[in-house]
Amino acid sequence: MKSAKHPRNAPTVVQVIDLFSGCGGMSHGFLHAQPEGVQYRLLGGLDLDRHAAATYRRMIGRPCLELDVCELTKPAKLAEALAEWGYDEKLPLILIGCAPCQGFSSHRKKDQRADERNLLLSAFGRVVLSLNPDLVLMENVPEMLYREHW
Repeated sequence: MKSAKHPRNAPTVVQVIDLFSGCGGMSHGFLHAQPEGVQYRLLGGLDLDRHAAATYRRMIGRPCLELDVCELTKPAKLAEALAEWGYDEKLPLILIGCAPCQGFSSHRKKDQRADERNLLLSAFGRVVLSLNPDLVLMENVPEMLYREHW
């Protein structure tokens, strides 16, 4: 992790950004986690669904951008989002995301049509490469790793 200057015995501040945040379930966990020696600073979320984003802002109390994650692959848009969230490049960062899983799900075995939502994982990956976070936490379904999705 990036080194952050802090007084002796002070917790290490670790920033958290939540992509595909929905109403904030994963953010809620980080917001209330109290690991020894670490203080999570939840910066905010991003979700395309306006109702989910509004719920996130109300329940989590942090900004939630109503934006398609593909927009963050554009350097100017990513810089704008980071400024909105209050990102500090000197502090460690955890990037979390729960991309839509319906396109990978075993429930679609008989449906051979391509699902455009599966492309969101590539966009998430490009954001990861741009930000180079210290840790990435992504939740999805096991079928996502099947050969046909590579």
